[in-house]
Amino acid sequence: MKPAVFLDRDGVINYNAKPHDYVKKWDEFHFYKNAMKALRELSDHNLFTVLVTNQRGISRSMMSHEDLSDIHKNMLDELKKVNASISQIYYCAHGHEDNCGCRKPMPGMFFQAAKQHDIDLGKSFMVDDAQSGIEAGKRAGCKTILVLTGRGRESFKTVNEWKYKPDFITKDLLSATRIIRKYI
Repeated sequence: MKPAVFLDRDGVINYNAKPHDYVKKWDEFHFYKNAMKALRELSDHNLFTVLVTNQRGISRSMMSHEDLSDIHKNMLDELKKVNASISQIYYCAHGHEDNCGCRKPMPGMFFQAAKQHDIDLGKSFMVDDAQSGIEAGKRAGCKTILVLTGRGRESFKTVNEWKYKPDFITKDLLSATRIIRKYI
């Protein structure tokens, strides 16, 4: 079994959309400074990276599965140009009201990835900018890192009240990769 690095997308790799909106098309997707470098470092160290992202915009009919597929294809193409990659992508298109097991804070996407790719969740990390992702990672048995990009600065204000607290807090994905490399 191998360790993996689980990553949220919006707020970790790329900028979030405006409140109550979603990154719905490729031209709305913008990488954070150093995100591509961080993903290249993970790739250089042969770390299995898994994107786990809630994409409620689909269930709200604000975007389609095809729109999301196009965003991810273009994202992977851009990463390839700098010798970076994401090993696998999982997404949940459900809304809060659907009560599914894959929508973060539930750990379903982690368990699916672990089963399909022989991942040791206890040796893995989850990097997210929100409480829901930290909780999902903890429920799956991963170590967790809260990044202060995206919603992270706002999330940090209430972190002491969370039931599932992050193991580490850092400024961005690049800083998170440096922590991960010490442990994996």
